[in-house]
Amino acid sequence: MTDIVVQKNIGPLTSMRFDNDLGITSPYSINFLIGGTIFDVAIAGDGTVLTDETTEAGDLTTNDITLLPAVPVAGDTYYFGSSKQFTEMAIELSTSAATNTFTVTWQYWNGAWSTLSVTDNSTKFTAAAGIYHMYWTGPTDWNKTIVTDSTGTQHEYYFIRYIISGAGAVGAQPLGRQARYYSRKSDWKVNSLNLQFDAASTATIQSYLRSSAGRSYDYMIAQHILESNTSYLIEDTPDYKFRDYLSLTITETGGQHVYGTLTIEEVAPGDY
Repeated sequence: MTDIVVQKNIGPLTSMRFDNDLGITSPYSINFLIGGTIFDVAIAGDGTVLTDETTEAGDLTTNDITLLPAVPVAGDTYYFGSSKQFTEMAIELSTSAATNTFTVTWQYWNGAWSTLSVTDNSTKFTAAAGIYHMYWTGPTDWNKTIVTDSTGTQHEYYFIRYIISGAGAVGAQPLGRQARYYSRKSDWKVNSLNLQFDAASTATIQSYLRSSAGRSYDYMIAQHILESNTSYLIEDTPDYKFRDYLSLTITETGGQHVYGTLTIEEVAPGDY
């Protein structure tokens, strides 16, 4: 899989160039996560050991976010902090837990750690590897608090955390690649998409777009045949509207180097 393209600050019309010159065997995916902001701090809690993973949550290194310890026990936590309140976040799960029989409770700070009702599309990190959103209704009594990591560094932000409880086990240690939060609620459409290969190739391109309908994962799929080193171009296609995630899965014969440009355009919010 090629690198995910992350845009922290984007305007009403934004172009992103991408390429795959890694010789990755077909099929492969090119993924775009649009509009997410890097957390000010991310802290993994293995018992009383609190490890700052802010860099790991912000970069694109696979399996460097320890969503749960290798041997999780009740009381293990993970903290996500921001200077501003937010009501949605995304985690790219790179290694799935497969199963997770612990109780996972999400919490926020209002003078004490209080339960937050969160919709977790990763199902406690047991879903297949991919990008999953968590969202909730913003509490009116959410306050900043200080979390001190194991180096003694104090972090004062609006935090949410999850904590595990009860007797349980996981099938594998869940690990992540990146985490983002959303402070801007925008919808987008594909203004144009240009693809070209470096050698004669016949390709099938599937486009998966996460729509805003109930914040569920609704996908639209389009298959196109790219013949003999010609380019494929979508322009101003109204059906290609999405909230924040677009993935191109390319199955090809022939060339191994695809390159192109994706231009997205902001549109009025709505359900599709």
